[in-house]
Amino acid sequence: MNYQHLEYFLKAAEYQHFTRAAEALHITQPALTKAILGMEEELGVPLFQKQGRNIELTRYGNIFYDYVKVSLDGISQGISAVKKQASIDLNTVEIAALCSINTSFLQKKRAQFHIAHPNCTLNITFKYTSAIINDVLNRSCPLGICGDFLDEPAYSDLEKTLLYTEPVVFVASQNHPLTQKMPVDVSLLKEESFAIYNRSNKGTNQLLFQICDHAGFRPRNLIESYNDYGLIHEVISNQCLAIVSGFFFRQFQSLGFTQLAIASDIPLIHKIHLIRRRNAELSSLEKAFCEILVHEGGFFGAGGYQVCQQP
Repeated sequence: MNYQHLEYFLKAAEYQHFTRAAEALHITQPALTKAILGMEEELGVPLFQKQGRNIELTRYGNIFYDYVKVSLDGISQGISAVKKQASIDLNTVEIAALCSINTSFLQKKRAQFHIAHPNCTLNITFKYTSAIINDVLNRSCPLGICGDFLDEPAYSDLEKTLLYTEPVVFVASQNHPLTQKMPVDVSLLKEESFAIYNRSNKGTNQLLFQICDHAGFRPRNLIESYNDYGLIHEVISNQCLAIVSGFFFRQFQSLGFTQLAIASDIPLIHKIHLIRRRNAELSSLEKAFCEILVHEGGFFGAGGYQVCQQP
């Protein structure tokens, strides 16, 4: 039994569903089930039992859950404390952010931060929304800039602040059949494959599902890519569609894909949030960067973003 398997156990207990827990952990459902079965074999008792389509903790699982939760929370707090002190000592701000905002919103904010704090460092890790949320929840990173997500119980420890909204577009390869049918009715997307960053209902996936649900279907073929270039490859080489930010589209348009004009009643707008753990204590430098992100002015133009000023 190892630390990772204990995390798997907690997530399964929180979601009460192996498939949804596996998606949150970014692993396959069989891998999660195998890990739980291994733990049960080691302990000699069942930890979960079926409850309809869901699962629930057995009385053994409930006893085990309390100890595992306290133990992993303690480890996470210890990791957070060490990283926080290291950041203070090194005058560094750690943040996880969407890659698509690197050359737009974040570029300006970085410049403002370095002017105000020339001897300090921003250490930015670029990921997709689900991974950013997990990093902040697990205290691997104190701050995150991510896409939109629903306020689920699993995220009750997160505090999110809307930074701005940005336009997004459907894209396809230049020789995709749908490029000959624009504007494209949403119903025509029913049989199409979509390239996404990961299987979740967060970020641009949330918008994709909302648009398709409104038209009466769910996308059937979802192909995962874990970075921008993987997404571009799937769109261009494998004839997939994708939803990307307007900035992303303009930056990579020359590589061989085009925008699809989708006839949808749902606005093609994506919300970008600053997230942190609720009531978490931030260093003075982290607070200063948050102030720049939230309160400093931005710009709004063709295909640009609208900064949401906070009171």
